[in-house]
Amino acid sequence: MRKTLVVRGVVGVLAALGTLGAFAAEPAAEKPVEKFVIRHKPREGEKLRYSLSVGGNAAWTPEQQGLSWANVSTDFTFTLAAKALREDGTCTFGLEGEKLKTEGKTHKGSFSGTATPTRAKLRIGQVEIINPEMSPLKKPMSMTFNPRWMLIDQSGLEAIAIFFAVGVDPRFWGPLTIAPLDQVGVGDEWQAEFPWHIPDSKGQPLKIKAAAKVTGWETYRGLKCLAGTLTADLSLQDTWVTLNNGDRIRIVQGTYKAKGKVLWDVARGVLCYASAENTVAIRADKPDRRTFNGTAHTTLQLLGSE
Repeated sequence: MRKTLVVRGVVGVLAALGTLGAFAAEPAAEKPVEKFVIRHKPREGEKLRYSLSVGGNAAWTPEQQGLSWANVSTDFTFTLAAKALREDGTCTFGLEGEKLKTEGKTHKGSFSGTATPTRAKLRIGQVEIINPEMSPLKKPMSMTFNPRWMLIDQSGLEAIAIFFAVGVDPRFWGPLTIAPLDQVGVGDEWQAEFPWHIPDSKGQPLKIKAAAKVTGWETYRGLKCLAGTLTADLSLQDTWVTLNNGDRIRIVQGTYKAKGKVLWDVARGVLCYASAENTVAIRADKPDRRTFNGTAHTTLQLLGSE
């Protein structure tokens, strides 16, 4: 009888331990991922100071008449000052240029220049021109964004556009720096589509799908920011295209690759940092052999806000 009780006791203890082991093995309930709707909440008089760096090169080999050939690097410091707010959150900012510096080479020769609102110096080849009245930063400039930072309108930017002749395709930069339409959290993924023209071509653009992902949290200048990435990749084979100079060429092989990173201050819906780079390589064999190679990079950084 005693042996039976002992055996039963041992079996009971083992069963209890088994139950505890099974209980311990159950995974703890995962904390739901926190979701955010990233929207800018502009304030009257708000000022956002940024630096923008753009650089890259693009060229057809052998050199083709009327087609790309440039190597340009530009740094621009500016402030977006809120001027007009609408009920739907759209805001028109005055773009106040602080300093512009550029240098580069094109098929027409080398150039460099610096500008502030009160000073301008431009060097083309060996000729140097110093004339404050020529400063592109003297002219009024403005940009209008909706709460997702989608550009709605702009004016006066033609004065500085020439200094950004080579840069990341703006059609990629758009999906990278526009806040997601829906609420997002760490680990979320989605696709964005944008049009892309083969360099120096005309006609209907190609459609490229880019993959976006929220990668985690990062600290930027003391701000807790939600980080994300965007990547795009396209391959071309046996593709006919008409160039701006009228040549119709056959692309035997071509690639377009782009990648970018973005940081959002979720609390204010402000874009704190964005960087992107892209490369294009094209090889054509008809009507003659020619290649195109281009690389570019852009970095936008929030320097401060009021």
